[in-house]
Amino acid sequence: MAIFISFAKEDQSFAERVSTELVKRQIIVFFDQWELKVGNKLTDRLTREINEAEYICIILSKASVGVLNSDEQRWFKREFELALELEKKVGSDIIIPIIIDDCEIPAELQDKVRSDFNTKSFDEGVKEILLAVSSSIKTTTTSRQAREDRNFVYDWAIDWNINKEKKLEISLDVVEFSREFEWSILTKVSITSNSAASYHFKERSKKGLGEVVVYTILGFLAQHLGDESLLLSDNKPSKKKVDIEDPRMNYKFHIDITSRKLGKDTGRDFLIHTGNYYKQIFGYLTNNNVTL
Repeated sequence: MAIFISFAKEDQSFAERVSTELVKRQIIVFFDQWELKVGNKLTDRLTREINEAEYICIILSKASVGVLNSDEQRWFKREFELALELEKKVGSDIIIPIIIDDCEIPAELQDKVRSDFNTKSFDEGVKEILLAVSSSIKTTTTSRQAREDRNFVYDWAIDWNINKEKKLEISLDVVEFSREFEWSILTKVSITSNSAASYHFKERSKKGLGEVVVYTILGFLAQHLGDESLLLSDNKPSKKKVDIEDPRMNYKFHIDITSRKLGKDTGRDFLIHTGNYYKQIFGYLTNNNVTL
């Protein structure tokens, strides 16, 4: 399932916060950081991306409503118009108004149930959004099945070895692609362990139990880096470095992440939940008792 987030530039920080929370729930989010003058070519691209979304969240504030009531041509106003047109065309409620301050509600949205962050906590507001889209979210027993049921294919490979520096190195290759949207995401994660973790791995490997150390490391990362995200600019690789340690085991890890979006260039930023990879792979390996 995909959600398009529409917002005025004044509300960008709030929009990014909401987008991050939705991505944590394995929801594909179209997060727009443009602020451009409307042009025919870009309008066509915007129309296509809104049409690809199953729901459109429109963030309403004093600032954004002011944009709607002004003569200034900004992307938020055009997105609002396109959303109304699409909802009328499909004949179902796909617009979710999100209220973030004491603003006027546009006449076109006054009869809709709204998520009101102005009177509720942030977490309660997010739960209201999830409830509104819950009919499109399918719960399954494994992460792979869940992705496939939503027309997204998710697969991964894991390898490990002792590198030239005699350190344990774990490599994750993750690919996601949509059957509908003509794009895919390729992510490479390299996890380099310190001497303590590497020694422990070598000793356990002598007894044929090296994979237990790998499981333990993935579980630790799933627990402590599960909220990590990465912002991709279309068709441009993004990189991130993370250093983390487990003081109980005296383990330290240096993580290099490289991710890029392949396929159709939409000109938009794309937020992915890289931390979820650790959770999914660790969960799959342990739940299926995989011997690697």
